Amino acid sequence: MNFIPLICVFIVILGITSISFTTKQRGEIRLESLSAGRIRSLREGRNRREDEKYVTERLGDRAPTRAERKNPAESREPIPEQTGKPKTYFRITQTGSSSGAINLQHIVEGSGGYDLDLLREIAIDYLFASYSRLSSLCRMEKREEARELVRYLIEEQRGKKARDIKEIDRPPFIVPDRYRKMLRGTRNIDFERNIGYLPLDRIITFTETDFAPIRLHFANPRLLATLFSQKGYEAIKAYEWPGGRHRNSDHTRYSITTRALRERLSIEADEDRIKLLEEGYHLEKKPNIRRGVDAKTKIASPVLIPAKRNPESGNVTKDAKGDAYSNA
Repeated sequence: MNFIPLICVFIVILGITSISFTTKQRGEIRLESLSAGRIRSLREGRNRREDEKYVTERLGDRAPTRAERKNPAESREPIPEQTGKPKTYFRITQTGSSSGAINLQHIVEGSGGYDLDLLREIAIDYLFASYSRLSSLCRMEKREEARELVRYLIEEQRGKKARDIKEIDRPPFIVPDRYRKMLRGTRNIDFERNIGYLPLDRIITFTETDFAPIRLHFANPRLLATLFSQKGYEAIKAYEWPGGRHRNSDHTRYSITTRALRERLSIEADEDRIKLLEEGYHLEKKPNIRRGVDAKTKIASPVLIPAKRNPESGNVTKDAKGDAYSNA
């Protein structure tokens, strides 16, 4: 009897079984390595974020040194109280921020539960206040000029997707050179001395959002004076900037809250105006995601940062490092 074919079949089966077993083992080892790498990358990302957050909270407004940025865990010692020249009032330094513009998309869409007539009048007053004190070509002589411009911009937006003001055709009642200067604005702005003026898109904007039309934290002195009168603005500044220092060391909480507004400005801060304000430093619906990378496997894993709420106002804010949180 010839056993050679039988032996060959046995060897083939043994070889196939061995290859299958080896492949399975290698796959399991690789899967285990990937899982371990993912866990290490998550741990690395979370640890790094906590270290940075700890240092930022300890530093307050002071910028971290190179050593503190490189080794945040080694800087966990008490930071001495800040001394020296006071910083500038934050509403002055952030003048010109795109977040400080009045969002008129709510008027275009006719939604949100806001007093849209009041919002329109505030936008007109703010626009006129921004251009009426100038001595240049952009000077507005009459409030009706601001009303006509606001009306034109709103009508141009109706039935269209929200877009930048610069993409809207020039109003036919404003000469090209003047409108070009209004869109461009000036480099230096000083409201107290009536020097310079904001670009038009930093005064009025059209943005699709679920948030209120005016972001309180980024409102500049002129906008606050338009909302609550000059006396109201001075009261807000006295609350936020007592003794030439910010009331709160966390820059994301420099701004007065709507609750404090009601207490400080009982007459000027009526409820219809309060409803137009959105609290919070940074408002995004998507949560902040940071990555952690495992040094061994080079696996990068996203670290989901949960939303936080301002304990005083209940609104969602950024943390001290500037992490965006959802408003959900």
